[in-house]
Amino acid sequence: CPHMSADALASLSEATAPLMKTITVGAGATEHKLGGETVLFRHEKTLVNRNLFAVTLCSCMSADEIDAKIAEIKKVDYERIGEREYVEFLFLNYAGNGADAYVALVNKAMAAERALVLNCADADVAKAALDVCKAAKPILNGANKDNLDAMNADATAAGVTLGVTGADISEIYDNIKALEGKG
Repeated sequence: CPHMSADALASLSEATAPLMKTITVGAGATEHKLGGETVLFRHEKTLVNRNLFAVTLCSCMSADEIDAKIAEIKKVDYERIGEREYVEFLFLNYAGNGADAYVALVNKAMAAERALVLNCADADVAKAALDVCKAAKPILNGANKDNLDAMNADATAAGVTLGVTGADISEIYDNIKALEGKG
């Protein structure tokens, strides 16, 4: 609309932007875009950034179990209707059994050449894991009301996306507002 001011156009543009901003996770061949959608249901429109799949690995698993699961993951890779179908992410769960076990899991997962989600609420363990894999730009999941500052510092220092958790939607909202207040 040529008769609208630049401020009005900027305000309208912001108001009609997707609720979830597009984020980029992973690096190189494992880079993926998430979010940026304006529809709720698949039948309304083609998804801008398609659904991605993850398999969970845990630091409580033995090395043999982890190796077997990664081998199975690599077997699922095919093309369907012009789209490659495979497991894009490895969700790495920290079971509270020490930083060494979790870092060993992260190292094994890095060799699988998939994007990573580090699910860890212990900021010190998360920092140790990020030191190993920050170049791969994982998602660091596990920020909550008790560790918000430390997890934010770890994610910011590594330049990765931070996932926020909470007991309910209100707590998640409060945690996100607190993070936004910190920039």
